Amino acid sequence: MQLRQWFVLKVVFTQLLWCLLHGSLAGFTANVFADNGPAIPYKVQFSGIREKQLIQQLGKYSKTVELQNRPPASLALLERRAEQDLPRLTKILRSFGYLDAEVIYKIESQKDSTFVDFQIDSGQPYNLVSFDCHWIQSASETPVLPPSKTLGLEMGKPVNGQSILEGQTKILKRLQRNGYPFPRIVNKKLIADSECKTAALLFEIDPGKKAVFGETSIEGLDTVRESFIRNRLEWEEGDLFDSRLLDDTRLNLFKSNLFAMTRIELATTIEVSNKTPVTISLTERKPQTIGAGAEYRSDDGPGGKLGWEHRNLFGEGERLAADAMFSGIEYSGGLVFKKPDFYDKNQSFLTELRIADDHPDPYSSRNIGLSFLLERILNEEMKVLGGVSYRLADVTQLGESNSFGLLSLPAKFEWLAVDDVFNPTEGGRLKFQAAPYYDTLGTNMAFFKSYGKYSHYFSLVDDSNLIFASQIGVGSLVGDSLKSLPADERFYAGGGGSIRGYPYQMVSPLQDNHPIGGRSILELSFELRMQLSKHFGFVTFLDGGAAFESVLPDSSEDLLWGTGVGLRIFTPIGPFRLDVGFPLNKREAIDDSVQIYISIGQAF
Repeated sequence: MQLRQWFVLKVVFTQLLWCLLHGSLAGFTANVFADNGPAIPYKVQFSGIREKQLIQQLGKYSKTVELQNRPPASLALLERRAEQDLPRLTKILRSFGYLDAEVIYKIESQKDSTFVDFQIDSGQPYNLVSFDCHWIQSASETPVLPPSKTLGLEMGKPVNGQSILEGQTKILKRLQRNGYPFPRIVNKKLIADSECKTAALLFEIDPGKKAVFGETSIEGLDTVRESFIRNRLEWEEGDLFDSRLLDDTRLNLFKSNLFAMTRIELATTIEVSNKTPVTISLTERKPQTIGAGAEYRSDDGPGGKLGWEHRNLFGEGERLAADAMFSGIEYSGGLVFKKPDFYDKNQSFLTELRIADDHPDPYSSRNIGLSFLLERILNEEMKVLGGVSYRLADVTQLGESNSFGLLSLPAKFEWLAVDDVFNPTEGGRLKFQAAPYYDTLGTNMAFFKSYGKYSHYFSLVDDSNLIFASQIGVGSLVGDSLKSLPADERFYAGGGGSIRGYPYQMVSPLQDNHPIGGRSILELSFELRMQLSKHFGFVTFLDGGAAFESVLPDSSEDLLWGTGVGLRIFTPIGPFRLDVGFPLNKREAIDDSVQIYISIGQAF
């Protein structure tokens, strides 16, 4: 007898003996012949309930549903799947308040298909009527918890397992924010009254010892100085423990862009002095990066940008950045130095040098500028910036050249409250800047320039990928007459970042069909953004606006409108943008029939 035949007989004999000892041959036939039979495809249904959310949860946690694409080889194996699902489904039903729920299954084989029917007798849901906490602690002080409704536990409503878990999490967070580093839920009881169909919830909580921050140790530094880290700590030794301060410190270190990994850990025990030591472990990023970008606009052709930065020049997070930009209308380069923690951890000093040779259609300008600025972080969403700037420029328009030496006192305000800086889907952002200017080259010209832009984003349908985005921009120049003002400081509209469908800076007051710029501007943009899949999206847009000779936008003048469609390809560095714009108010001998824009990032 061959070895393989002997092995098969041995397996069969062993299983036969086991089944005889346990009083049944069913297991023998199922195990021996299961793999040799044809697979049994089946469908699953839940009967006896109508709640859509409950049915979705039952299907989500049912192994019988999960394994539908791997049909079993026998009815016995299918029955085993269904049998093993019963306690899971019962647990889900009870988490929705059906504490008396019972589940059975029935398998029906028809001509072309097999059905697994989970038959549910849910019974009446139990309503939550009381909630209480028992404290297990040696300290005399009893923590104060918020009302049950604040915890998401609504009295008189059906028991909800998810709400109970969320309430438990909120309790622990509340304790961790009020001096208790290591609270824990010791026991959780749901006491049911089967006659009244009500339930009472009881948490037994050990808050642990109340503590203050102890000594903070910092590990893993190489080129970054320890003083830079300590300036970003949100606590001092002896402060009452608050877990939010750990989160804020972690965010501060993340925003510095100096670290690849940040871990903040507490000592596992509290010292006799009620202090909890903290250890911050850091892994530094490489301080230098090189970047490049590219874009294409049909009105001025391809363009690109090269950049280099060092984020830790002297060990205190000092940033030095250099960039160079080029396109059919611009050649420019600049250096920016930023010193953080300038007399305050929320304050930075910046100096910027920029040289440019600009020659868009309205004018040409060769200029060099130097700025000294102070940036102040007001909170997570707002910052202000102000200082002094000086710019020398030779500007030519319509064959007339002028030189300017503009001394200005720029001020900026930024508010940013969006969910994603590169691809926002909700929230808003506001930018406003203003500056008085004075020409130092003998003309005594002075003017005041201001410009503000607000963008808003929201979902048209809850939890959908259909986003409506809108933007409005308004600017004004107060001072000398229009033609006395430097041509490169006037307002122009049109182009990929303004009114799509029109050439760059060509929507403005005209002289012999040549744009000369305006003393005010109004820009409007509306987009409907549809994300079709993880990597692809579609956009349709409407842009409008104009630049005006008057100091304020003139309501008697018509706005020019453009529309079009766009493709978005979502990448790790932001969405790739391809927009095709069409002018709705096409001007003869000025506007083309179509404009194309290619770049990285949303239009706004």
